[in-house]
Amino acid sequence: MPEGRDPKGRGVRTGKSLWARGRGGFMEKIMGVAGKSSDELLKSLPDWKKTDFIDFWKVGWRAGSKQQAVVAWDRAIKDRERSLEVLAAAKRYKKLCEKNDTPLTMAATWLNQARWETVPAVKEKEERVGQACSCGAEARHPTGECDPCHADKYSEQFFEGEFYPYKILLAKQLKDMGLTFLDGETRSDFSQRCREEFNRRQRGSVLLKKS
Repeated sequence: MPEGRDPKGRGVRTGKSLWARGRGGFMEKIMGVAGKSSDELLKSLPDWKKTDFIDFWKVGWRAGSKQQAVVAWDRAIKDRERSLEVLAAAKRYKKLCEKNDTPLTMAATWLNQARWETVPAVKEKEERVGQACSCGAEARHPTGECDPCHADKYSEQFFEGEFYPYKILLAKQLKDMGLTFLDGETRSDFSQRCREEFNRRQRGSVLLKKS
């Protein structure tokens, strides 16, 4: 091929053709990574860039070339600020795929298409679902509580013409029944004792009506 001409025969500047040079020495970079493993390529990256890629790869991308993912990562990540931006977007992308039951794309494709720019933001409260509630159980609500704690905090009951927090009405009812926590009693044991006492009173009420 004549110097200064690309494969399609178009005239270009003298010296290396634009096709050969590409943007930022594209062909030189391709030849530089050919046959090298992802680990070999990672060793050439700055420590922060290598560490962040390892976190990025843990997202669990669809099967594809890890080597090409490293190449795409190096090309896309210009500084630490961009790295953290892409990492956060990748984690949001994984959550959205899990929520919609769709497979993740390949890492290199995701990076080459700058997909981190279009991943919808996830509200902070929504990210709390699945984390631990203050009681230690798994959070089942966006506000960060498990089902029992959420009910204690937000449930209301209509009583004597007004709505009252369910927890306050329940505490009053239990107090009227003489039911309080005993030393060393777990929440589960206390709940069971309350149910047994309530059932006992219900049976007594039924017997009185029959008599």
